Amino acid sequence: LRMRVRMHTRVHTTLSPAAHVAGPQVIPVLDETRKIVKAYNKIFEARVKEMPGMEWIDGVFPRLLTSDGAKLKKEYELDGTHLHPSYISLLGEGLTEIW
Repeated sequence: LRMRVRMHTRVHTTLSPAAHVAGPQVIPVLDETRKIVKAYNKIFEARVKEMPGMEWIDGVFPRLLTSDGAKLKKEYELDGTHLHPSYISLLGEGLTEIW
């Protein structure tokens, strides 16, 4: 987490203090790791929101999952490890919401 936040900080300060940099979430593709990914994203979200000029892309993560949050929706499955490219539209919507 520290390395990821530091990386975003470097990108932000290199661009310009006025630039907005989106904090991407870890995507919950695997059933086996989803619980820890959710916990990690909560911590990461808090850290990103503390940083000036950083924006958290809200709402993308929950829309990838079934209503109970237990499984990846079928339309976003690809090969069991990667997301189907159709998730990019959700990411685009998330970016539009913050900018």
